[in-house]
Order: sequence, then C-alpha cells, then structure tokens
Amino acid sequence: MKKMWKTFISVIIVTAMLVPSLMCFAEAEDAEKAYAYVNIYDGEKIALAMYEVAEADEDGDGAWTVNDVLITVHKEKCEGGFATDVGSYGLFITKLWGVENGGSYGYYKNNASCWSLTDAVAQGDVVYAFVYSDAATYSDAYSFFDSVTEDDDGIVTISVKYVSGYDPETYAPIVSPLEGAVITVDGVDTDAVTDADGKAVVAMTKSAVISAEKEGLVLIPPVCLFSAGFEPGDVNEDGQTDNKDVVSLFRYVSALEKEEDEAKYDFDGDGEVNNKDVVALFSAVSSK
Repeated sequence: MKKMWKTFISVIIVTAMLVPSLMCFAEAEDAEKAYAYVNIYDGEKIALAMYEVAEADEDGDGAWTVNDVLITVHKEKCEGGFATDVGSYGLFITKLWGVENGGSYGYYKNNASCWSLTDAVAQGDVVYAFVYSDAATYSDAYSFFDSVTEDDDGIVTISVKYVSGYDPETYAPIVSPLEGAVITVDGVDTDAVTDADGKAVVAMTKSAVISAEKEGLVLIPPVCLFSAGFEPGDVNEDGQTDNKDVVSLFRYVSALEKEEDEAKYDFDGDGEVNNKDVVALFSAVSSK
C-alpha cells in the first residue's frame, strides 16, 4: 500500500499538475475510507441515483449509520434539505431533500426496510431514502430491480419486484414480480413493459437512469444507474482498470478543456467529473 501511495504521488509531481499539495493528501486520506451509495426520491421524481458518499461520523455517535449517510449527501447535494428530531421511538426525519410533509418518509438499505436511522452502514451499501407521495395512507409500494443484465449489443434485460403487501401475522414484506410496469430511461417512457415475471427488455445506447412506473399503482420507483459502452474505471480503454487509468483520470480532471462525452470519466456516477472520481477510482484500484 505504501508503495502505491508513493507511486501515485510521484505521478502527480512528474505530470506537473497545478493542484495544491494539501488537496493531494486530503484525497489520499479519503481513499482509505469506505463508501456507500445513495438514491433519493423526492415524492415526484428520482432526485439522485447511486451517488457515492465517503464514510463520515457526521452525528458523532461513534458509528457510520444511515443518518450519517443522509447528512453527508445533503451537505454535498442539497444543503439545508435534511433535518431530524427525537421522539418516543427515537430519531426520525422531519425534512428530506427540502421536503417537509409532517414525517412521511422512508428509507431502505440494500432493498430492505431499515429499523431506524441508526442502522449501521458498511462499504458498498446502498441507502434509498424517499418521500411518500401518499402522505396520508403511505400506500407507496417500494420497488427495486432484482436483476439487470446486458448483452454485447446493449440489450438490457431487467427484472422488477415490489413490496405487494405484508404478512398479517409476521408483518414481513411480501415481495412480488411487478407486472405491467413501463420502463423509463432518464424519466422518459419507453416501449418496454414488464411481463408476468416482472421482466422486460430495453435497448440502451447511453448511460442513463433506468426506472419503472405503473398506472394505478403508487410506487417508490426502482433505480438503476446504467453505464453504457465501457468498463467503469477503464478510462484509457485498454481493457484493464489499473494505475494508468487513475493517471488518465487525474489528467482529465485537471485539464481546462473537457470532452463532450464525459460519461467514462464519471467513475462514481454522480453526474459530475471532479476530484471525487479520482479518489474513488484510486481506492478501487488499490483494493484489488
């Protein structure tokens, strides 16, 4: 690991990029942290898809929790848009993504309902926080992609499931295939509709957010951030993801001119190309 650090820093010096040395050390420190991903649904649309956040004990309780993840993502993408309070059942959300609706919010981790905001988070976890669009009866049904596969021609086969109800005795969620749902790409309806098994096929030609909607059913929509045409992290497109890609990405982020298509440089998938992508890619390469 020490050798990799020295190599990375040496490359930065040799390429003579005009980046403050303190920034380099800060990014190096961040690369040692764990990362989680966040989806946000604001009651009307998917506001954030698979946004990467670094481990941080934001509330100072000595653990990395769902609450910390939501504090971090709001600091970075929706400042002032998140608030909590403490009630008889513990910590609860009073504002999410700037929406205040009297407490009608939910949050899942890895497609399972959380017990509380203090649930622990680990490397690679996906936290999905949402505003109930039906704030009166909470009829919104949580849905998710059970599988997403792609062939060599960019044809994507997906399987969608949703929480169709709850067991009357155990209250455990009943998960069923979502039939008759229209697949959307970046919020636009496609011709693809799920069958009785919840499966559908859609042709993808670009990186985009895939989701689904169904008439007559209020859904917490499924989220898939699809990357097309390249292997994530293979910036120089040589078929491998290694230190050369880290250097290429660092050079690109530091350059004044950018390419029209930046998709392959957005390693963390947050829609922006910046130093966070360099840190995320270096962390991924270092962990191999």
